[in-house]
Amino acid sequence: MESTIKQFQQIKGVGEVLARRLVEAGFDSLPRLAAATEQDLADIKGLPPTAIPEILGQARELAGSTPEEVDDRSLAKMLEDTERLRTGVSDLVIRLRDQQSEDDGGKARRQLRKEITRVLATLERIEASLSEQLRKLVKKLAKADAKLASSDHSDLETLTKGLRQTRKAIDKIVGS
Repeated sequence: MESTIKQFQQIKGVGEVLARRLVEAGFDSLPRLAAATEQDLADIKGLPPTAIPEILGQARELAGSTPEEVDDRSLAKMLEDTERLRTGVSDLVIRLRDQQSEDDGGKARRQLRKEITRVLATLERIEASLSEQLRKLVKKLAKADAKLASSDHSDLETLTKGLRQTRKAIDKIVGS
């Protein structure tokens, strides 16, 4: 994080406080900041709207990217994030199959399967809409990925709740 803050401070008009706010807003690397849009940065406290185009231009220059290269890298990153989410859900399905204990309860297992199906369906919609929503998805997929990673896998109810939160975060991306 500190190295990213120092990189951001190389941009004219970005001091330590603003650099920290950028990192807190999900821009955890110079390429990710370079891939941002003016709208992505509009809500960051202390960042004047008139400075945003210049900051993005400098970020792209420092990252050594043209806008087209940034779009290609962003798409690759989002596809990677989507695949990681899909793999995480698939791993949960395998773990669920392996558990197959009688004390899990039929209702809880059905609810879990329902949430898994919904998550996978939502991920398919994301993949279909990547070209339209490229810049917006990067940040939101990272949040959904973090929700899945932070969910406790100890019991079915907690796991179902974690998947539900992940699905809701993903649903916000595609506007379902």
